[in-house]
Amino acid sequence: TFQNASPGSGDFTNNGTINMTTFNLAVNIGGTLTTGTITGTGDTISLNGAAGIVVNNTVSGGTVTLLTSATGTITQTGGTISSSTFNINAGTGDIGPLNIASTAIGTITQTGTGGITLTNSLALTSNGVIAAGSGGFSLTDTAGGAGAINITNTITTSGQIVLSGAGGTDSGIALGASLSGGSVTLTSTGTGAITQCSGTITGTALTINAGSGN
Repeated sequence: TFQNASPGSGDFTNNGTINMTTFNLAVNIGGTLTTGTITGTGDTISLNGAAGIVVNNTVSGGTVTLLTSATGTITQTGGTISSSTFNINAGTGDIGPLNIASTAIGTITQTGTGGITLTNSLALTSNGVIAAGSGGFSLTDTAGGAGAINITNTITTSGQIVLSGAGGTDSGIALGASLSGGSVTLTSTGTGAITQCSGTITGTALTINAGSGN
């Protein structure tokens, strides 16, 4: 654990590489946290930059959690955030665009006017409760296949919701929980189908962009 927890107590930049094999990492910074390369196998990585986080290179672990507060933003200039489960706990600042490689999105919490933009390179098999600010929630999954995007828990925002398989071959979307937002846009590709087994889509407008799938 590396901690500098007093708000406004300064920024921290990791320009090097942190390699982990059997331990967890928690970094708590009162200012802005800028990451270098962080790699682990099955470990828990928690990165807390009260004033914001800048992901400069690859962050790879088991469960990866990014935390910020107030108006702090989370941005990315390089690398990929790879994990078995990816979580965000944010204030009102914008999140992303972030490039992730994760089969599961855990809990995402954001308030105020912020929005969240994610691009995932692996098929999403499940998600926790997602609550985004009025800037909306956007997920593009480029993995392709019928199970490219599986929604298993609610997504709520007063802004737009975008779920897109653009960039993937025959990308499908399976809805197993409710979507509630402003405008809702669902995009499948090729033979990928858009299906719903549970929940309700609530919004000011619904747009469906589909290929030849159902």
